[in-house]
Amino acid sequence: LPTGTYVVKETEAPLGYTIASPGEWSRNLCWTTSTTGLEQDVQIPENKIYGQNGTWRIQNTLMPNSQTVRLVKVDAGDDQTKLDSAMFDLYGSDENGNMDDTPIYGYAGMESNVHGVISAVDIVLPFGTYWLVETAAPDGYQLCEEPIRIVVSASGVSADLDGDALNVYGNPFVISIPNDKLPAKL
Repeated sequence: LPTGTYVVKETEAPLGYTIASPGEWSRNLCWTTSTTGLEQDVQIPENKIYGQNGTWRIQNTLMPNSQTVRLVKVDAGDDQTKLDSAMFDLYGSDENGNMDDTPIYGYAGMESNVHGVISAVDIVLPFGTYWLVETAAPDGYQLCEEPIRIVVSASGVSADLDGDALNVYGNPFVISIPNDKLPAKL
């Protein structure tokens, strides 16, 4: 960065997290760069910001009335077989509980890794109804054509695919999302 004074203000928090309230910070994170290096210009409450050498990490607070969810892609015949390379989009719901038209910002194009885990981190979802849509199936597996409904409430998390309950367990709540193998070619 060129020499100067910079202010960082968070305008939107990640899904399931809150933006720091105005009274929580004495003022915005502000620093001044100079030819001799980075100089911290304000006092920040302990445990809220970390950094050195020009790299800063601001810690958000988990939103109340939410649950943490981990999505795992598995073989429908053997849930111990985790599937990678499946692609998903996560949608919210409108006021009638129907799936929104566009995915939630930042939750489109999520891919399952070699452990079957979808997304790089667990997802914090505020109470409500969500829809998970598979957009690409793993090699050798059928695409799940119906959206998966996920309901997040104070009592926990439930998920169903076309009316059939999916396996949900643990803390964070782990949702196993099954895929059927493609039929064998004759």
